Amino acid sequence: MRFGKMVKKCRTNRDLSLKDLSQLSGVSTSMLSQIEREEKIPTIRVAAQIAEALGTSLSSMLDEPPPARVCLVRRSERKQFIQSEQHLTRQLLSPFRAANPLEVSFCTLSAEATTSLLPPHRPGVKEILVVASGQARLLLDGEAYFLDTGDAICFAADVLHEMVNDTATPCEFYLIVYRGSGAAAAPAPAKSPSASRG
Repeated sequence: MRFGKMVKKCRTNRDLSLKDLSQLSGVSTSMLSQIEREEKIPTIRVAAQIAEALGTSLSSMLDEPPPARVCLVRRSERKQFIQSEQHLTRQLLSPFRAANPLEVSFCTLSAEATTSLLPPHRPGVKEILVVASGQARLLLDGEAYFLDTGDAICFAADVLHEMVNDTATPCEFYLIVYRGSGAAAAPAPAKSPSASRG
């Protein structure tokens, strides 16, 4: 199932209007409508905001294969997002299942580029970042952590965060997002029974 259709399915399953989802995600109702109609392809940041607002992971929004004990993701089958204005490429490596608490990605941040500020995850979500090649700075609520090839860092991801590559070479890194039982789903906003649906 395509991302836009999955957004609409998850939204209607949670009995949310477009306005409700807009309030939860920080994405405009017009943008959400265009995404659901598959007239626009969201950036990594926008797609992640929508997934967080719907209480699920980005990978689970991209596909719904039948449950399996073993799930092999071939290199040629990786789901990929390209954030051109941020010079960031993200390839999803993990199985695309809503029940999977782990989301594993291989990312490339171009030389002299930044992801810009990324929104906080829900409380309880953790991220592990492992630098495969290159160097970068990770900013967590403004505090800088300098990372070199082979370095790994784990942090509570319910804060504003940003990756900055100040060097003349790309930085490649693995990103693991863990949504365990402690990561509560975003609550639905209160609304009157007569609220219209998008």
